[in-house]
Amino acid sequence: MLVRHAMTLGLSPEAMKAWSQNLGHGDVLTTFTSYGQVPVHRQGELVRASCGHARANDTRYPIAELEAVLASMRISSQNLS
Repeated sequence: MLVRHAMTLGLSPEAMKAWSQNLGHGDVLTTFTSYGQVPVHRQGELVRASCGHARANDTRYPIAELEAVLASMRISSQNLS
């Protein structure tokens, strides 16, 4: 519960390391891999938000293609449940 809460705070890497150490983890990766899994719907939200930072004329970020991939991932994850 604490790790999920920490992940919603937008902490810096240093702050997340401090939370990790406070939980008794020697490595921040222990915190992320054991407790910090991001739900699929939240993954999509985060990826879409980061794509919003791309310039509209920047062809390195094919936003329409990324949206299609995210939609496909959503459908796949719904079929698994």
